Amino acid sequence: MMKHFHNVSSPNCSWEDDWIETGNGSVWISQKAIKKHGDITCQLSYIGRIGDFETKYYKVVQIKGNEKPHVLTDDYFRTTCASKNGAKYINVHAGVALKTTNHITIERNGSALDVLFLGFDSISHMTFIRKLPKTLDYFTNELNGLVLNGYNIVGDGTPQAFFPILTGKTEQELPSALKRAKEKRFIDSFPWIWNEYRQRGYVTSFCEDFPNAGMFTYRLMGFKDKPTDHFMRPFYLEVHKMENENPISNLIDMTFWTARDKLCIGSKRKSEVFMNYVKQLYAVHRSKPKFTIGFLGDMSHDDQNKVETADVDLVNLLKHLQLSGNLNNTILILMSDHGARYKEVRAELQGKYEERMPFFGFAFPSWFKHKYPQEYYNFRTNTERLSTPFDIHSTLLKILSLDDIKSVDQSERGISLFTEIPKSRTCHEAGIPIHWCACLNWYTASVSDDRVKSAAEFVTNKINLHIESEKACAKLSLHNVTRALKFLPDSSLVKFLRAADVNGVHPDMSDNTYVDKVMYQVWLYTFPNKAHYEATVIYNIKSGIYWGSIDEVSRINEYGHDADCSLKGSLDIRKFCFCKKGSDKEK
Repeated sequence: MMKHFHNVSSPNCSWEDDWIETGNGSVWISQKAIKKHGDITCQLSYIGRIGDFETKYYKVVQIKGNEKPHVLTDDYFRTTCASKNGAKYINVHAGVALKTTNHITIERNGSALDVLFLGFDSISHMTFIRKLPKTLDYFTNELNGLVLNGYNIVGDGTPQAFFPILTGKTEQELPSALKRAKEKRFIDSFPWIWNEYRQRGYVTSFCEDFPNAGMFTYRLMGFKDKPTDHFMRPFYLEVHKMENENPISNLIDMTFWTARDKLCIGSKRKSEVFMNYVKQLYAVHRSKPKFTIGFLGDMSHDDQNKVETADVDLVNLLKHLQLSGNLNNTILILMSDHGARYKEVRAELQGKYEERMPFFGFAFPSWFKHKYPQEYYNFRTNTERLSTPFDIHSTLLKILSLDDIKSVDQSERGISLFTEIPKSRTCHEAGIPIHWCACLNWYTASVSDDRVKSAAEFVTNKINLHIESEKACAKLSLHNVTRALKFLPDSSLVKFLRAADVNGVHPDMSDNTYVDKVMYQVWLYTFPNKAHYEATVIYNIKSGIYWGSIDEVSRINEYGHDADCSLKGSLDIRKFCFCKKGSDKEK
């Protein structure tokens, strides 16, 4: 596995610091810039939101050097500055405005704990260890963080990770909000967990940095209205826009953009800008309870090696929050949605397991285990039990009612991590489809085995049936099978009949249960799309029939622009579609 990993140097963002600084709900021109360039005048244009896909400038304010700081009326703005010596500056900035929220908030009381998610896209449990060592060391050794070693995903991709966490439901259990659907539906009405916190007087924030592949906007319609009190999507839409501007056509000195690395915003690393915004959320709303989702995808979605450039910024944020006393009121959650889904690492057998087991860890205030000893004990026990996104949702609900004592139905799909999860829990009981379960014992099967070949043909035919209605997509053919695994029930499970003694200690292993089904996982290449798929198929020994769901077919190499003729609304189509020659390309 390690051949797929290499070190990435911290980006060289700019040879000059940003001219604009923010903090405590205000913005001002830096003294360093004034000292270097003389008098500076800046036009500050506030960035407004037009749905989830467009922005607008709705208010322009002029600020000058050596004036008192301008009090922000919104969080995001673009600045264009000119100095006395002729230098120019343009950038986009984020601060936290001292505005009241659009609902009633409360002052913090003894039971209201902040919840802070800080996550990365496509980082497995093991890759977190490999690439974020400073953060992991501080999290586990200084903050006594508890890492969920049995955390398992329940579906393919970021929405399938976050819908269960944030709503308690899968995407299939919610109303369809696909862009390709005839009836367009936004996702505002879904049962978002932050609404539960808002009703308790929390300040809510949703911060995501990857607008062109957003968790709820790539295939889905997104939000019609702003979902949380602070919502960073307009800021990152503007960042993305500026990254693609032509400095010559704008006749503006774009030093802060043309000289920077793709991992920078102006003179700062993107991860530094993101962490600074979280710091300001905590500073401005220090006296109020907060529920914050922070998720970084830009640096890790396509290349997990780059995430190490965020290590120093993340650990600095954790240290700042700890030293400032903020973590004394906060349940801190470090996490990822899933492991790498594409490229060489995913083609490895270990990569298959790592995709299914992302990093997930919680750190509690030092007093928590003394006030809630049983809950803390159960949580620590559950770090070695099978856990899922559904359990995270149940845990988030329980955080709002830790002092309420009521029995928990352990047969439910989601179990709060403050309640002990049964050691015998299965993937089926936890709501994990077989294809995504990392707990099964698989054995190597020969790729030349007739059943394996038939399973691969079954998968290819299943894909072709799925894309049949998309006339622009070419029919696929099986090229070859690269790997195969076979699953059979454990021999002790097959032989177990009953308890042999009255106390249930000694088993009677005299049974010989007939096994009529065999499960295969096959890795196959198809043409003409040169796609590499992994699929789970069940073979019925009696009938000779193969069965499998299209939902249990993963693509493990990238499709790039191969599917541009299909609508962006359906990932299920795009990962299978190869556009025929002459088909219209998506604009």
